[in-house]
Amino acid sequence: MKTLKLLPLLILALACGSSTPTSTSGGRAGVGVVLLAPVFFGSGTTAPASVEVLVENRAGQPITVRSIRLESSGMMSWGIYPSQRTFSETVAPGESKAFPMFATAAARSSRMTPNEPLTVRAVVQFEAGKERFQEIYTGRAYEP
Repeated sequence: MKTLKLLPLLILALACGSSTPTSTSGGRAGVGVVLLAPVFFGSGTTAPASVEVLVENRAGQPITVRSIRLESSGMMSWGIYPSQRTFSETVAPGESKAFPMFATAAARSSRMTPNEPLTVRAVVQFEAGKERFQEIYTGRAYEP
Protein backbone atom coordinates (compact mmCIF):
# COMPACT_ATOMS: atom_id res chain seq x y z
CA MET A 1 0.00 0.00 0.00
CA LYS A 2 2.88 2.39 0.79
CA THR A 3 4.37 1.65 -2.61
CA LEU A 4 1.21 2.84 -4.37
CA LYS A 5 1.29 6.12 -2.45
CA LEU A 6 4.91 6.74 -3.42
CA LEU A 7 4.49 5.81 -7.10
CA PRO A 8 3.22 9.25 -8.29
CA LEU A 9 6.04 10.96 -6.39
CA LEU A 10 8.60 8.62 -7.95
CA ILE A 11 7.24 9.26 -11.45
CA LEU A 12 7.37 13.01 -10.87
CA ALA A 13 10.95 12.81 -9.58
CA LEU A 14 12.04 10.76 -12.59
CA ALA A 15 10.38 13.17 -15.01
CA CYS A 16 12.03 16.21 -13.43
CA GLY A 17 15.41 14.51 -13.19
CA SER A 18 15.47 13.47 -16.83
CA SER A 19 15.11 17.01 -18.17
CA THR A 20 17.77 17.87 -20.76
CA PRO A 21 18.39 20.64 -23.33
CA THR A 22 16.36 18.60 -25.80
CA SER A 23 13.36 18.77 -23.48
CA THR A 24 10.48 19.49 -25.82
CA SER A 25 6.80 20.06 -25.97
CA GLY A 26 4.59 17.28 -27.29
CA GLY A 27 2.82 17.01 -30.62
CA ARG A 28 4.10 17.07 -34.17
CA ALA A 29 7.04 19.31 -33.37
CA GLY A 30 9.27 19.44 -30.32
CA VAL A 31 10.51 22.79 -29.08
CA GLY A 32 13.39 23.59 -26.73
CA VAL A 33 15.19 26.83 -25.80
CA VAL A 34 18.91 27.39 -25.18
CA LEU A 35 20.52 30.53 -23.73
CA LEU A 36 23.73 30.71 -25.80
CA ALA A 37 25.82 32.81 -23.40
CA PRO A 38 25.51 34.20 -19.89
CA VAL A 39 23.84 37.61 -19.75
CA PHE A 40 26.12 40.43 -18.55
CA PHE A 41 24.41 43.60 -17.37
CA GLY A 42 27.48 45.72 -16.60
CA SER A 43 26.54 49.18 -15.33
CA GLY A 44 23.07 49.21 -16.90
CA THR A 45 19.82 47.39 -16.37
CA THR A 46 19.52 45.98 -19.91
CA ALA A 47 21.76 43.66 -21.90
CA PRO A 48 21.59 41.60 -25.09
CA ALA A 49 20.56 37.96 -24.74
CA SER A 50 21.33 35.42 -27.48
CA VAL A 51 18.84 32.58 -27.53
CA GLU A 52 18.37 29.60 -29.83
CA VAL A 53 15.02 27.91 -30.28
CA LEU A 54 15.45 24.24 -31.20
CA VAL A 55 12.72 22.67 -33.32
CA GLU A 56 12.43 18.94 -33.92
CA ASN A 57 10.04 17.70 -36.62
CA ARG A 58 8.16 14.67 -35.29
CA ALA A 59 5.58 14.69 -38.09
CA GLY A 60 5.67 12.43 -41.13
CA GLN A 61 5.83 15.41 -43.50
CA PRO A 62 7.94 18.57 -43.78
CA ILE A 63 6.88 21.45 -41.54
CA THR A 64 7.62 25.13 -42.05
CA VAL A 65 8.44 27.40 -39.11
CA ARG A 66 6.54 30.67 -39.66
CA SER A 67 7.17 32.65 -36.47
CA ILE A 68 8.65 32.38 -33.00
CA ARG A 69 7.68 34.51 -30.02
CA LEU A 70 9.75 34.54 -26.82
CA GLU A 71 8.92 36.00 -23.44
CA SER A 72 9.96 35.32 -19.88
CA SER A 73 7.59 34.68 -17.05
CA GLY A 74 7.90 34.16 -13.33
CA MET A 75 11.31 35.81 -13.10
CA MET A 76 12.14 37.63 -9.88
CA SER A 77 15.35 39.57 -10.55
CA TRP A 78 15.69 39.60 -14.35
CA GLY A 79 14.00 38.46 -17.55
CA ILE A 80 13.69 39.22 -21.25
CA TYR A 81 11.38 41.59 -23.05
CA PRO A 82 8.98 39.84 -25.42
CA SER A 83 10.40 39.42 -28.91
CA GLN A 84 9.09 37.89 -32.09
CA ARG A 85 10.68 36.94 -35.38
CA THR A 86 9.20 35.59 -38.60
CA PHE A 87 10.76 32.72 -40.50
CA SER A 88 10.10 30.65 -43.59
CA GLU A 89 12.31 27.65 -42.83
CA THR A 90 11.34 24.09 -43.65
CA VAL A 91 12.28 21.27 -41.29
CA ALA A 92 12.27 17.79 -42.84
CA PRO A 93 10.69 14.80 -41.02
CA GLY A 94 12.98 13.58 -38.24
CA GLU A 95 15.25 16.61 -38.60
CA SER A 96 16.09 19.25 -35.96
CA LYS A 97 17.03 22.87 -36.62
CA ALA A 98 18.16 25.76 -34.45
CA PHE A 99 16.60 29.18 -34.92
CA PRO A 100 18.58 32.15 -33.56
CA MET A 101 16.67 34.76 -31.60
CA PHE A 102 17.93 37.98 -30.07
CA ALA A 103 16.24 39.48 -27.06
CA THR A 104 16.84 42.27 -24.59
CA ALA A 105 17.32 41.16 -21.01
CA ALA A 106 16.22 43.51 -18.23
CA ALA A 107 17.31 43.46 -14.59
CA ARG A 108 15.74 45.06 -11.55
CA SER A 109 19.04 46.73 -10.64
CA SER A 110 22.30 47.61 -12.39
CA ARG A 111 25.51 45.62 -11.97
CA MET A 112 23.46 42.52 -11.32
CA THR A 113 24.81 39.06 -11.94
CA PRO A 114 21.91 36.76 -12.88
CA ASN A 115 21.47 34.23 -10.10
CA GLU A 116 18.41 32.41 -11.44
CA PRO A 117 17.98 30.48 -14.69
CA LEU A 118 15.98 32.12 -17.44
CA THR A 119 12.41 30.87 -17.48
CA VAL A 120 11.00 31.33 -20.95
CA ARG A 121 7.86 30.74 -22.96
CA ALA A 122 8.32 30.09 -26.68
CA VAL A 123 5.33 30.02 -29.01
CA VAL A 124 6.24 28.59 -32.40
CA GLN A 125 3.82 28.85 -35.34
CA PHE A 126 4.08 26.10 -37.96
CA GLU A 127 2.62 25.19 -41.30
CA ALA A 128 2.33 21.65 -42.66
CA GLY A 129 0.78 21.54 -46.11
CA LYS A 130 -2.28 23.78 -45.81
CA GLU A 131 -2.65 23.27 -42.06
CA ARG A 132 -1.35 25.71 -39.45
CA PHE A 133 -0.58 24.77 -35.85
CA GLN A 134 1.52 25.94 -32.92
CA GLU A 135 3.62 24.39 -30.18
CA ILE A 136 4.29 26.10 -26.85
CA TYR A 137 7.37 25.48 -24.72
CA THR A 138 7.38 26.82 -21.17
CA GLY A 139 10.37 26.08 -19.02
CA ARG A 140 13.98 26.81 -18.34
CA ALA A 141 16.24 28.05 -21.11
CA TYR A 142 19.21 25.72 -20.92
CA GLU A 143 22.78 26.94 -21.10
CA PRO A 144 25.19 25.01 -23.36
